[in-house]
Amino acid sequence: MKIQSLAFRLAIGAALWIGAAVLVGGIVLSAVFRNYAERAFDAQLSVLLDALVATSSVGADGELTITRGPNDPRFEQPYSGWYWEVMDSKGPLLRSRSLWDQVLSPDLRILGAGRFQQMVGENYALRMVTRDVTLPGSDKTYQYVVSGDRSEIESEIRSFNVVLAWSLGGLAAGLIVALLIQVRYGLLPLRRIRAALAGVSSGRSDRLTGDYPAEVKPLVEEINILLDNNAAVVERARTHVGNLAHSLKTPLSVLTNAAADPKEKSPLAETVRRQVETMRRQVDHYLVRARTAATGAVLGARSEVMPVVDDLARTLMRIHAGSGIDIETAGGDGLFFRGERHDLEEMLGNLIDN
Repeated sequence: MKIQSLAFRLAIGAALWIGAAVLVGGIVLSAVFRNYAERAFDAQLSVLLDALVATSSVGADGELTITRGPNDPRFEQPYSGWYWEVMDSKGPLLRSRSLWDQVLSPDLRILGAGRFQQMVGENYALRMVTRDVTLPGSDKTYQYVVSGDRSEIESEIRSFNVVLAWSLGGLAAGLIVALLIQVRYGLLPLRRIRAALAGVSSGRSDRLTGDYPAEVKPLVEEINILLDNNAAVVERARTHVGNLAHSLKTPLSVLTNAAADPKEKSPLAETVRRQVETMRRQVDHYLVRARTAATGAVLGARSEVMPVVDDLARTLMRIHAGSGIDIETAGGDGLFFRGERHDLEEMLGNLIDN
């Protein structure tokens, strides 16, 4: 596939569009999955917070108790990234065992309640949900906090992006292969036209034949019209050359006969005879060249060599039957002369006769 070819232009243009579409599609799908993963993670945090609130109560002494924390072993594993904590205006009251001897940020109340927040440290990245709750039997407002390790979201997103990249890469490769096949198949009629033109140029045919798509059929028709017009022009030129030959040879013959008359023996008659002979040779020479040039300009002119050679050999054998000359011919099939048959006959006839 050459750089300046139509196939290359179509392929590279479509490949760029495919690459851009796959890239944009990958970015959009990754963003959609990230949003979905964060929403699912937030929904899980909300469920855990609801379960924590549901098991909370305030005793007669005004103390907050939680009968059962979230049923998740990660809240029991120290520094697992999954924590819960309950605080009031004075500070933390209850917390999960996973926090061990630590507390969540004391600035959570400043950040606001009832929404999701990020807490990023040197060795951790947490996503948490906070909610202000007033429990029955108490007029105090408690703030509940449940957090989860954000690295789990990032791990899922990375895994999805890897699968997405391989999938879209395979899709892009498949589309490009399909594109190359389509371009090659779509441009096949042009290659057929090129092969048909080569056949016309070599003389195997005189027109472009076959069925072509509607898009290139007008081109084929115009080429055939051009070939027909070229053949017609050459035929007219050949006719004019023949007419010119006859129109010139007759006056030249008259002059030759007049100069050869015994009654006209003079230096002038001899000069006229010599110049007329020179003119006859020049006319014959240039008429042959003109006819040969016209014949060579015809696309598709081709003649098989051996039948012409055999015919000439038989003819010359009859003409020189009494001279004891034997003519032998040798040659294989498939030999062609790029021109008209009668031009080949004239050239070979002069050569063999000499």
